[in-house]
Amino acid sequence: MSNNKYWLAKDILEIFKGYTEVKLSDGIRNVINNSELTNSGIEDFVKYDDVRILGWKQLKEYNKTHIIDDNCSRIKISRRYNKSIRYMQKGDILCPVLPSKDMDILYISEEPEDEEKCIYNDSVICIRLSKPEINNKYIYIMLQSILQKESNIASTKRLTIEMLSNIKIAKLSTDEMQKIVDEYTKIQEETKKFISTLHKLNNF
Repeated sequence: MSNNKYWLAKDILEIFKGYTEVKLSDGIRNVINNSELTNSGIEDFVKYDDVRILGWKQLKEYNKTHIIDDNCSRIKISRRYNKSIRYMQKGDILCPVLPSKDMDILYISEEPEDEEKCIYNDSVICIRLSKPEINNKYIYIMLQSILQKESNIASTKRLTIEMLSNIKIAKLSTDEMQKIVDEYTKIQEETKKFISTLHKLNNF
């Protein structure tokens, strides 16, 4: 493929790993220790958010139910430190660091509620569009197809940011991307209806 036929993932995507609780706590302490606290600054540190730390299994469940697991780890993050945190948001594409054979990835289709601030733990790699003009659902569909097809990636024991950064994604027009998204959505809906019909038949 020539350069005008594909995007290199690292040129259009922000790819980052989730947090470890220890590093996150250390980072918060460093910000506090290295800051000149004015009266307003002290107030910012006193005010904090109760943040949930979600792993791969919890995210898979959230994707099905849109309910966040109450039993997940939590950390208190001061409002002042919040600016440097990458919270879960609609449109995020998620990969497990330790992939399964089918190379499943997740797409966050709904914005979490304001009171439900969540971050990813270090079992998760997040892929986030840095080019807003590109359809992120298209990127999700293409990445899922590529990851399932590429034998060198599918056979790996661990996914890395470097592996994902060098993936080539077909460069299409806005209309072409939307057609693929629409067709994918249609197939998904038809599959759900078919499975629902099978379940009803099995209940007789």
